[in-house]
Amino acid sequence: MLGRIRRQLIAFAESRHRLDLAAVFQHTRQERQGRAKAVEHALRTLPSLTAPQPQISDDIEWWLAPRTANALCAHGIHTLSELPVRIPRRRGWWRTIEGLGAMGLGKSKLSSPGIRC
Repeated sequence: MLGRIRRQLIAFAESRHRLDLAAVFQHTRQERQGRAKAVEHALRTLPSLTAPQPQISDDIEWWLAPRTANALCAHGIHTLSELPVRIPRRRGWWRTIEGLGAMGLGKSKLSSPGIRC
């Protein structure tokens, strides 16, 4: 049960783009006592975190579904700023990107950073 709570805390911290706080909850049993103060600080900080707003320099993996982000990364698009620059202004532009279909475009979400471009 505690492991599940710890995983939920990690996922929440990652959803707020606070990998530093997520790392606090990733420790072994032997490290538990030494990290007590850091864990307490993280537990006090997490409730006050607001949902992040997309920034032009953000990696697409933070904001798009994993399948969509992987397809765009394979096409050389890694940040939100590259989307309007690299995508031609024409209907059906996604057809030239292998692995990306019209259905994947509508599925943007805040995701944890499980993919690496």
